[in-house]
Amino acid sequence: APPPFAENGHFKATPYSRSINEVYEHILFHGDALRGIQKIIHLSDKGLTAKVRSAPSPEQWLRDPMRSRWIADPLVIDCAFQMAIIWCYEHQRLVSLPSYAASYRQYLDRFPTQGVMAVLEVVRATDRKLTADFTFLDENKKVIASMTGYEAVMDQNLFKSFGVKAA
Repeated sequence: APPPFAENGHFKATPYSRSINEVYEHILFHGDALRGIQKIIHLSDKGLTAKVRSAPSPEQWLRDPMRSRWIADPLVIDCAFQMAIIWCYEHQRLVSLPSYAASYRQYLDRFPTQGVMAVLEVVRATDRKLTADFTFLDENKKVIASMTGYEAVMDQNLFKSFGVKAA
């Protein structure tokens, strides 16, 4: 059974000055297929909450998929990493790339097709590394999956690789 989720203000709407299009054009490097963040709901020094869409079926992304459905939703997971980039950009003035995750646990056999709420909770941030946990929730705020001990490296040189301007 999934653990309960303690809300702790994660869904309290906070104003965010950038549109999703601006985020994808000026902070993130992702093309159309990976533009899955639909709305940033909450952004604070403690984390970020966003509504993200689910991936299309495997046959829409792959020529000859091994399965007809995803085991874990690749777009939702990638959007979590994108959320970490946004958080780092807004709070550390750097961008980041994933480098490690201690664990991933999924409580359902598949993610909902209508998308999920993704919650990033910052555990620690230094000038070079973000450590965070992610929780993925359905429309009833029931835990679908969690990733703990996520780590991302932050570096000024990544701006050039991302093709975006420094914060």
